[in-house]
Amino acid sequence: MKKVAVIGASGFVGATFVERCLASGRIEPVAVIHTTGNAWRLARHAIPLVLADALDPASLERALAGCTHVVNCALGGRQVMLDGLAHTLKAASAVGVKRFVHVSSIALFGELPRDRVADERSEARPAKGSYGALKLAQDRLVAAAHDRGLPSVVVCPTHIFGAYSQFLGAVVNALRSRRFALVERGELPASFVDVENLCAAIELALDCERPDGRPIIIEDGHGLCWRDVANALAPVADAAPPFPNLDYPRALARARETLAPPTLRGALRRLAGHFVSPVFKDMLKSDPLLARLGETALRTARGLPPALGKPFLRAASAPPAEAAGAPEFDDWSTRAQALTVRFSTERARTLLGYKPELSFAESVDAFARWYRATHGQGSADWALLRNL
Repeated sequence: MKKVAVIGASGFVGATFVERCLASGRIEPVAVIHTTGNAWRLARHAIPLVLADALDPASLERALAGCTHVVNCALGGRQVMLDGLAHTLKAASAVGVKRFVHVSSIALFGELPRDRVADERSEARPAKGSYGALKLAQDRLVAAAHDRGLPSVVVCPTHIFGAYSQFLGAVVNALRSRRFALVERGELPASFVDVENLCAAIELALDCERPDGRPIIIEDGHGLCWRDVANALAPVADAAPPFPNLDYPRALARARETLAPPTLRGALRRLAGHFVSPVFKDMLKSDPLLARLGETALRTARGLPPALGKPFLRAASAPPAEAAGAPEFDDWSTRAQALTVRFSTERARTLLGYKPELSFAESVDAFARWYRATHGQGSADWALLRNL
């Protein structure tokens, strides 16, 4: 039987993979975590939890000792993701594991529009300093370790569906708060993989006969569009179509704005937007201290260089209707729709023999059951809980 160390076992993918191993009995999982603070899901199974620090090579070697395979699902800051991964790869080589499986992300291909169909040959072009840039750097570390003799597979999932999905949770919250909008009436492609299907792909990667240390895109291939996703999640969010619509140029502009590095000019413009909101104006009238702070901010803006001060003064002097503008929609789901890519899984089928175990309907059902159970939806207290 394989003895598989799961690095980052308390996370979304790691915990699901550990539970899959326990349920099947085909693999002995070793749950490697940094702290027990987020390990409640694993603790329910009464299994040993192995503590290791990704920045401490000795603790990693102790955690991996006796393991035949490693699955890396760890997340963290830049140092953990890069230096920590380098230490993990070195420890895996030192203890002689037979296979190293690393979980990457389609974020490495960038978050703005590109080819209509993307595969592993597509150019990786993440924004500098972004999560995608970190994942690209990680993938290069794994490829180098593979070339040095550590047999490695890199699985590269699209947006992850299923129970515990933070992405779907964000979409449901946006739907419930009426901050969700479909782009181009929801006709753009939606690329998702159920977390159980992803874990099935990871299990296949452990036995891949031709590991090459390069990314393999994992996607369910159900041919979804975003209208399908919104309609399926609407009952969970107590929402119903039709949903607001954004035309593509506007959604793309919003996506570019949210991806741009923060600037002082942008911060001043956003601050000015708050100045003209009816709620804030009422506060200025009722609180002399806030009124003085507002006057100080305006004086400061007048003393700034025109490139910085004018946007603030223009927004602050705009009438409320103009300043409010269009409704604020959820940035995350709008940006995901703006990607406009349908990913190919041909490499996953060829190298891993991958095909999804769960259908889209089964995936949504699993998410809905988890969401309702954990949020109290349908309970006697739901009228209160839905507003928290």
